[in-house]
Amino acid sequence: MSSEVVVEILRKNQLKNGYVRIVISRGAGKMGVDPRNCAQPTIVVMAEPREPLFRKKVKGISAITSSLRRTPSWALDPRIKTLNYLNNVLAKIEVIEARVEDAVLLNEQGYVAETSTENVFVVKNNAIATPRPSLRVLKGITRDVVIRVAKELGHPVEERSITVHELFNADELFVSGTAAEIVPIVKISGRSVGDGNIGPVFYKILARFREFAHSPGEGTKID
Repeated sequence: MSSEVVVEILRKNQLKNGYVRIVISRGAGKMGVDPRNCAQPTIVVMAEPREPLFRKKVKGISAITSSLRRTPSWALDPRIKTLNYLNNVLAKIEVIEARVEDAVLLNEQGYVAETSTENVFVVKNNAIATPRPSLRVLKGITRDVVIRVAKELGHPVEERSITVHELFNADELFVSGTAAEIVPIVKISGRSVGDGNIGPVFYKILARFREFAHSPGEGTKID
């Protein structure tokens, strides 16, 4: 699919800034799981104006640790961006019932994976850790930008296993995603993160991230 299709959708909707989703299915054909039943894929491009998730939560958001586990990689490779969101939807139901904004899911070994829609970052003593992709997380584009920005600001960044204990004892927690951008978590499972306020590391990363996001041509420099 040509990028010209996306540009045309944005032009027709008069969008300079917006949310774009490209969905590819196996196409029309006979029912059943045999992919040969569908000769041609169907491509749908959607675009809409959208404020970042949690934009109104200026003091940060609250989260819980979900009772659900992330879909294991042997069942569905987390590197694939799919719409197989059933466990994400179930986690969101837990969020709604707990009256918070998000939930952190663990992988089958009990390590931190990601939230219902975002990647997770833990700050301790100015060092930053985030689950490595092999721990059942999506290697998000915004995640990559945050890692780059954090390193540029002089913060050590490590991709590794993270325990729930580290979430509860972090100086700062924040999440990243295309729809959310970067959002701080100030309370998790009823416990305040750090002193319960948005931390200085987050503020520095957010400021640089916004410069990056609104600078023409910057997006082409991601490794």
